[in-house]
Amino acid sequence: MRPRVSFRKAVTGPQRQTRTVRTPLAPSSGSYPRPDSLADPVANAEVSPPVAIPVTTSLLAVAPPPNVAVLNISVNGSEHDRTALTFSGHCATPGVTARIAGTPRRRPALGLGDLANANGLLPRDIVALMHTFSRDIRDVCKWISELRRRVGEDLCLVIVDVTDAEIPWELVVLPEQAGMKAYLGAAVAVSRWGQVVDVQSYDDVCLEFDEVEHRGAVVGWVDTSTLASNGREQAKLLGLGERLETSADALLHRLQGRTSGCALVYIGAHGRYAPNLIDFAIGMRDPDVEGILLNPLAAMDLHLFRCSDAVVFLNVCHAGRAIRDARLGDEDLALLPSADGPDEPSATLLGNRLRGFPERFLAQGAKGVIATTGAIHDEEAADMAEWLFGRLSGASQPGGRPVPQLLREWRAHVRHTLPESWNDWTQQHNRQLLTACMYVYYGNPFVRLRIGSHP
Repeated sequence: MRPRVSFRKAVTGPQRQTRTVRTPLAPSSGSYPRPDSLADPVANAEVSPPVAIPVTTSLLAVAPPPNVAVLNISVNGSEHDRTALTFSGHCATPGVTARIAGTPRRRPALGLGDLANANGLLPRDIVALMHTFSRDIRDVCKWISELRRRVGEDLCLVIVDVTDAEIPWELVVLPEQAGMKAYLGAAVAVSRWGQVVDVQSYDDVCLEFDEVEHRGAVVGWVDTSTLASNGREQAKLLGLGERLETSADALLHRLQGRTSGCALVYIGAHGRYAPNLIDFAIGMRDPDVEGILLNPLAAMDLHLFRCSDAVVFLNVCHAGRAIRDARLGDEDLALLPSADGPDEPSATLLGNRLRGFPERFLAQGAKGVIATTGAIHDEEAADMAEWLFGRLSGASQPGGRPVPQLLREWRAHVRHTLPESWNDWTQQHNRQLLTACMYVYYGNPFVRLRIGSHP
């Protein structure tokens, strides 16, 4: 029997470093409570049926096109059980069930940021748990698999998850096709969305589906003083003729300016997760090293995002995670039944929204956000950035591909480097897949980027 080691040793080994800052702060008393135990993260006791099928159409600007399906995850609307999750989906794809409603189930504890931490589970155990969970939500997985058969590679799945369960959807395993199982994030282009309120108008920011291409320069900051990747991202961008800022403060000053012609805002740094707005940060918060704190972003005016059509890439541990803060009375979102009948979508949300760096930048006007949902290695983070910069710099096929398609290609690339059978995977192989699936995208699924070309 192989000796069991901590996740941190399995992930980093003696010489590898992640982009996570260890904080001495205890979890805030204002944090939203996590599940009581991780002993059985996929416990699936059935609960009372939901009040309504929670199709969150109020968060979409228009009806999605036929090659887009929407999967909604919300808290059960029953007043008797607010701990259960409800899964539903809808699409307009010919020949595919227009709406599905999965069996409500208890909240799982599968967030990679929690499981894949210093004292967490081994990578192999996490991937195996996702295989089990995928069979538990088989109605959803079969529906997505049927969409794949009908639509092919042009399929895009929009995930509207208004819970803090942090389910790693990109790691869900779909039923076999052509004799092979497929991980969702490597098989389907995935975009995420949630409730976002514009910092200027206070209106809801609704998800758009326009096919657009944004061309321009990169505005960014790479914290080369603390990263172990020797500034590889910075060197790649400088080689493309981009100019980066030298500190977090300088970057924030640039974002506050009325800069036009920017297509990508890139940050490569350590991240410090905290389950509250005050302590969640990008960079290290100490007297010698600057950082970007989550809470002040709500009050800042980041004019760059009003003057440029820019996507944000946060190549930072945990920067894609969303939290609730009890200081603001945050609780789960649930959907009330519509007055027009139980089968009609409801626009009424109970509770407050999730908060995090993607939500903050989207509220400022960013066109999309790429971020990570857990701890990532410095070297693998640099690998991913270099790969993506190559795809965005004009060296790839003419016209480029939408951002979610590029992330799908990255995950598929990583998957194809692994042995065909999971039976032959080492802890290192499982960790590589986990890392690839930690990169997620929030925003319009049809946004294309081209960097290094100035309008």
